[in-house]
Amino acid sequence: MPRSSGGCLSRAPQGHVADNPHAAILDQAYFDKFLPVAVKQLALGGLHLAAVLNETLAVDK
Repeated sequence: MPRSSGGCLSRAPQGHVADNPHAAILDQAYFDKFLPVAVKQLALGGLHLAAVLNETLAVDK
C-alpha cells in the first residue's frame, strides 16, 4: 500500500484521497493496534474455508 508523505497509510492510491470524501487516512498506531485482530480473523477464515471445502469435496467411501 502506498505511503503518504506523513508516514500514514492510505486506503486509496496516492493522489486519489482528495477525490473521495469517504477515504480514510490511517496512522501507524491504528495498524499496530488492529494487525493482530486482522491476522486472527484471516486465520479463522482460512480454517472455515478449509472445513467447507473438505465437506463439499469429500468423496464418500
